[in-house]
Amino acid sequence: PRRRCSRAPCSLRFTRAARRKLRAMLSARKVELLASLKVQGLELRQAELDFYLSRFSTTAMLSSIMTLMSYIGIIKIKIPEDQLPPNMSWQAGAFYISACLAMVLSMFNLVLTAFAIVQGQGLSLRGPPGSVANAIAIFKEQWKTVRVVLVLALVCMTLAGLWVSWMKLDPPTADPGCAAGAVPCWLLAAWPALAITALVAAIVVA
Repeated sequence: PRRRCSRAPCSLRFTRAARRKLRAMLSARKVELLASLKVQGLELRQAELDFYLSRFSTTAMLSSIMTLMSYIGIIKIKIPEDQLPPNMSWQAGAFYISACLAMVLSMFNLVLTAFAIVQGQGLSLRGPPGSVANAIAIFKEQWKTVRVVLVLALVCMTLAGLWVSWMKLDPPTADPGCAAGAVPCWLLAAWPALAITALVAAIVVA
């Protein structure tokens, strides 16, 4: 005959089995939750990395365009004969300085962003554990420099365009036959360049 146990020991045995089963279920649930959190954190890091890669790619494209435009402006824009050396006007000098600065700053940004994109992607894919976070930190640190240089290049590019308008439209002196006074006559003669300057300044501020 099979030996039957009393009610109290059987209840204790069942309680211990239920506890072990519950403990195993909680442990599996904990492992699953930790794995889910790791996956979500990795997806968040990847989204942040893609965000910085998109920023750097856009900056590289803009920098390449501004470098080309600055170089073409330096070699192709025709300076009026009366503003060439040895009697170079301030408009011509300011144009060359602004265009050269825009080209140098844009080239710096182009090289920096190109190397950052290539090296950052390589580090995030082939680096040791934690490389994605390290790449994001590098992108975040370099973006401060890239952003400032990009703004300076845009300002220099805008100024170069303004100096071209002043070279082409601003007469060296006001009309001698004007009897309204020196300043009103100069404003009347230089109003096209002043209008272009105000328009460009309003666009930049907006």
